[in-house]
Amino acid sequence: MLKQLGHRAKNTLLYIFNLSLHSGKFQSKWKDAHIIPIFKKGTEKSKPESYRTISLLSCTGKLLERKINERLVWHLESNNLLVPTQTVYRQHHSTEDQQAYFTQDIEDAFRKKKKVLAVLFDLSKAFDKFWKDGLLFKLLQIGVSGKLHKWIKGYLFHITARVKLDNTLSQQVKMREVVQQGRVISPTLFLI
Repeated sequence: MLKQLGHRAKNTLLYIFNLSLHSGKFQSKWKDAHIIPIFKKGTEKSKPESYRTISLLSCTGKLLERKINERLVWHLESNNLLVPTQTVYRQHHSTEDQQAYFTQDIEDAFRKKKKVLAVLFDLSKAFDKFWKDGLLFKLLQIGVSGKLHKWIKGYLFHITARVKLDNTLSQQVKMREVVQQGRVISPTLFLI
């Protein structure tokens, strides 16, 4: 839909995006997610964990996030601020690479009659409890300041959601400690 905009509309959108970056404000309407619960087969309908949630988000907000995320990722990558072994949520990196490295480590250790130690953990619900003030401090430490820092700060707070069930929306709820899953920039913020 946004690709079909005419030249004037695209320039207006660019103006709005630049205004957002300069003011450090992310429109509150773009922060409001409509959450749709989808039932997982083979589970009990009465339990909340029996539903997978899908967040419907503003396309315009997601486009702006994508542009901001490109700037943030460029800063992280060009300054080597991410651990080289960090592969999840990064372009040109994959978990398959890590599996190959690990397999090679095991094979090398086997040949040398040595041992390999692996510690694996699953960060389930990692986006649900997020220390936003700690993230903002860390961003300053790694050189993300000025307009970009101000924008991320404006983006992180006052996030809202509503549950949509049978074409009916619930009341709006504030999401205090959440970095919304499904947001374009959330994985990058999680890496930091």
